Amino acid sequence: MAEAARAVQDRLGSLGRLRVQGEVSAPRKGKHCYFDLKDEHAVIACAIWASVLGRGVPAPDHGERVVIEGQFDFYAGNGKVTFVVHRLERVGEGDLDARFRALCAELRTAGYFDESRKRSLPVLPRGIAIITSLDSAAMHDCLKTSAIRFPSVPITVIGVPVQGAGSAEAVARAVQEVGVRAESLGVDVIVVTRGGGSREDLQAFNDRLVADAVFRSPLPVVAAVGHESDTTVIDLVADHRASTPTQAMMAVLPDREELRQQLQGVAGSLELRVRQVLRRASDRLDAVRSRPCLRDASGAIRMPRERLRTVAARLAAQAPMARLAAARERIAGLRAAFPLRRAVSSPPPAAPVSV
Repeated sequence: MAEAARAVQDRLGSLGRLRVQGEVSAPRKGKHCYFDLKDEHAVIACAIWASVLGRGVPAPDHGERVVIEGQFDFYAGNGKVTFVVHRLERVGEGDLDARFRALCAELRTAGYFDESRKRSLPVLPRGIAIITSLDSAAMHDCLKTSAIRFPSVPITVIGVPVQGAGSAEAVARAVQEVGVRAESLGVDVIVVTRGGGSREDLQAFNDRLVADAVFRSPLPVVAAVGHESDTTVIDLVADHRASTPTQAMMAVLPDREELRQQLQGVAGSLELRVRQVLRRASDRLDAVRSRPCLRDASGAIRMPRERLRTVAARLAAQAPMARLAAARERIAGLRAAFPLRRAVSSPPPAAPVSV
């Protein structure tokens, strides 16, 4: 093995210094800087040692196109070939970044990123559709979080490839299918998720097909793709973006225990309010009952009734017919006491008078 390793090392060393151009992917920066250099045909693992960084050689960023100068080295301990960088020149933006920016500009102009069109998530969904790779860490994180927060909400998992050839078409088709079958599936929100990966691994979620499917979905869509530092097109189009699969499920599902405590608090407040209303009503009723007119109702109406009778008698006495009848009675009484005499013969003739 040692001889074979030396042979590989010697053969690589014989290549001498090389200049290579490509696109930087997945840089890991620390004391040393590690990254992959790629084009459409191949990928090379690269390293810039701390001593080289200290001489002013820059650590590249993801998506940059660079020209590096260095040599291949073989590490027998892990069997890995690494291109050790001595010089690095930036030559422009990488193809992936250029396509990403162009698509973002197009979608932004078309209104795909407008906050005004993004929909609210249901407070308590009747069901959730999760679009991800089957048996992936993302799927297990989603199911675990669902079981902890609100296990009675049904979960439908639609398995799709999340990277590689045909993955963008599969994701877009799954989003469309869930939208069409939402009623029969019993779901009202979609979660599209996958774990972290390189920029190349996430390209399915930077595709126009996926952007169109999410934009036209009749259901709100939550995107949780890659790490928090990653930004993909689906993140910008989705109604809600989450940094991880766990955060996505926390966004669509309330915590059952917290919700129960909130409902208990509301119920307690309502009960207190009802008791206060009933107490005030009871106090008012007691106050009304304590009034004298209600304690002795017959006594309260006796005096007004007697006054009413007196007034009625006075009115009856002063009525015209009653006064006329009284006058007639008085006349009849006078006639009885003082009868009138009438003449019954003619008076005697007068005596003649002499003049």
